[in-house]
Amino acid sequence: MKGARAALALAAVAFTVAACGGDEGSGSRQGARSGAVASDGSGQGANPSSAAAAESAAVARDLWNKAEVVRRLEEAGLVVTDSGKKAHNTALKLEGEELGVSGGQLEIYVYPDDAARESDAAGLDTTRKGLPSIYDPKYIISGNLVAILHTPKDRLAERVMLVLMSRHGGG
Repeated sequence: MKGARAALALAAVAFTVAACGGDEGSGSRQGARSGAVASDGSGQGANPSSAAAAESAAVARDLWNKAEVVRRLEEAGLVVTDSGKKAHNTALKLEGEELGVSGGQLEIYVYPDDAARESDAAGLDTTRKGLPSIYDPKYIISGNLVAILHTPKDRLAERVMLVLMSRHGGG
């Protein structure tokens, strides 16, 4: 319980920092949403009713979906765009999707449930080889979601990690 509270507290701090401005996603909120990903993945902007439906479904089942990932990242002040590309990782059987997040690239792999994610991600090698580099991918595993962030920006990596980990407390 303490871990979940700490994660939520960190997410609140990150949200506050984002709301006060910062180098990633510091443009106007309206401008940031112009290239936002719709809940249907069309990249045509968020539809409030679709987003609300996606949120209701995600909360009811306590599962991630693409619309929920986008909504949470945008609420944290990050600029999210849909690249329209599919993501592939040799260690994962599931095909993912690529999102642009405030200058970084985020691969998301959304599984039907936690057990499917655990089974498929068991072979995922998240260890670093050699000296750490700013170009190493950052792995975020939370509930039924595997996200792989590619960015040299530590602050962006921390913000994305806090947003995605706050839901399942480190899943």
